[in-house]
Amino acid sequence: MQHGFNSGPAAPVGFAISEPPIAPVALSFDSSPETLPSPAASRPRPGAPSAARLLSAWAVDLTLLASLFAGNVLAVARSGQQDCSEVLAGAVWLWIALAAVLAVAWSWVFIAFCGRTPGMAVTGQRLLTLQGGRPAPARALVRAVLAVGCAVPGLFGFVLALFDPRAQTLHDKLSRCLSVVDGVERRR
Repeated sequence: MQHGFNSGPAAPVGFAISEPPIAPVALSFDSSPETLPSPAASRPRPGAPSAARLLSAWAVDLTLLASLFAGNVLAVARSGQQDCSEVLAGAVWLWIALAAVLAVAWSWVFIAFCGRTPGMAVTGQRLLTLQGGRPAPARALVRAVLAVGCAVPGLFGFVLALFDPRAQTLHDKLSRCLSVVDGVERRR
C-alpha cells in the first residue's frame, strides 16, 4: 500500500517580530482578504503621543530656540552698533551654522540629562530607547545631529511622525528611540 503525500493548500503562517525597529510586522503566506492586516494594525500604539501633542512640543521647543537665536543676533548687533538685519545679511552661513549648533546642543543636553526637551516636558512626553531606558549621552548626541539633518529637507523627518503609528520621527527611527506619554507604560 502506497501512502500519497498530500501537500494541499498551505495554512496561513503568521508571527510577530518582537521589538521591530520601524513598525510591527505580521507575515502570512496566504493572500486571501481574510488574512490581510486589520485596520487596528495601523492604529497608534498605546502611549504614543498624538499629533497635537507632538506639534505642541515642537512649537514650544522652536519658540525657545528662536528666542535663544534672536538673543545671539541682538547681542552681536548691539556690540557693533548695527541693525539686526545687517548683522544677519553679513554672514548668512555663519548664522545658519549657529542655528544648527544651537539646535543640536538643545536636543542633546536636554535629552541626555533629562530624557526630554522643555517642549516634551510641557506636553507630558519623554524619550526612551526601544529597550525601554533613557538614551545615553552618546545616543542623544547622535539623535540630535540626525534631527538637524532630518529637518533640512523641508522638515520631512519631523512630519513623518505625524503619520507613523508609533509617532516616531526619522531621527528617532534611526537612533532607535521612541517618544512616550508620561504615565502610559509602553507595551513590548
